[in-house]
Amino acid sequence: MPISTHNATCLAQQDHPFYQDVDELLVTDGLQIVERRSCERILLPRTLDLSGAGAFTVLDDDDFLLACGGGDNLIRILHSQDGVEWTERGQIESGLFDAHHIDSNLLQLRDGTVLLAVNLRLNPPWDAPLLSGQSPQYLLRSMDRGVTWSSYSAADFWTAVKSGEQSVQDDGPEFVWPGVGGTFPGVYETGFLERGNGQMMGAFRFSGPPRAWHQSLGASWGELPAEPDAHGRLFRHVVLGESDDGGQPWHNLRPILAADDTPLMAHGESNGELVELRDGRLVLVHQTRYAESFDAAKGVFRGRSTLSARVSDDAGLTWRRQRYRLMFGFGYSGTLALADDTLVTVTGCCLGDNGDPRRAAVIRWHID
Repeated sequence: MPISTHNATCLAQQDHPFYQDVDELLVTDGLQIVERRSCERILLPRTLDLSGAGAFTVLDDDDFLLACGGGDNLIRILHSQDGVEWTERGQIESGLFDAHHIDSNLLQLRDGTVLLAVNLRLNPPWDAPLLSGQSPQYLLRSMDRGVTWSSYSAADFWTAVKSGEQSVQDDGPEFVWPGVGGTFPGVYETGFLERGNGQMMGAFRFSGPPRAWHQSLGASWGELPAEPDAHGRLFRHVVLGESDDGGQPWHNLRPILAADDTPLMAHGESNGELVELRDGRLVLVHQTRYAESFDAAKGVFRGRSTLSARVSDDAGLTWRRQRYRLMFGFGYSGTLALADDTLVTVTGCCLGDNGDPRRAAVIRWHID
């Protein structure tokens, strides 16, 4: 039976100055190394074979819940008591939308509610550009541990949009999708967190259709590309948002800033997740999907991706400039904080520009 390998040397990357030692985690400020910390990196065997697996959580009774499928098909909610044998517990239909995709972590709130964000798709008219369609994100809710789920909100509004009788007035960062659980236009791949004070926070990948207000706020929200991408987009990085009522209304879509209001995210620093430590500090773990400047001549999309973390000492208002260098390679991560604030991050770490070799790893590490 395959087993995990602790501090496997293949998880080091000799041609990258920040990932050369498998049991050392570097902290950098820009491209300067400012601290070296011990860590443990564990290579995981690839034994789970669940088609379309998209989001996973452990419930408060230690049972496992998994969301899989989607697209033109149902999203299926699977349940397991041991992580080996899985049975279907619930289903989510796309309703009036053309497709739907799992778009976040599965999150169980302290009151037992289970949340899952879904990206909905209304296809563009025939021969129209892809981004002329609609891709709203909604948080769906289950009050019975994944058996039944709330339906998508604002059906009348979306029916009118689909028929062309209603337009979307996305004219600034204050706009949110109508109805219960609607988040912000242009956000995807979100990591949600319920903080100790009950407030919900989201680390949203912001990369939606270009809008006029993007140009005016662009430089204050992040390091932008020299030119818009093929879809005309300026943004493709992590931003934050908040909810004070269990993820139902959302507000305060904003960039990730240092104490001097300098934006810290760059184009390509995409999907992220949030973790809270015992003293209230927040940790943001996120991908960098493009090579950094010192390595640009070698870099290819995904092939030179890295996973990093940043820290906020004031509940997400501002963030330290330092970056904790967690792992080399591309993959979506999931992180939890143990009782002693040890952080455990599980992530994919594929190396090749087409995703091969496909690997997964665990990093055990500390902020302090």
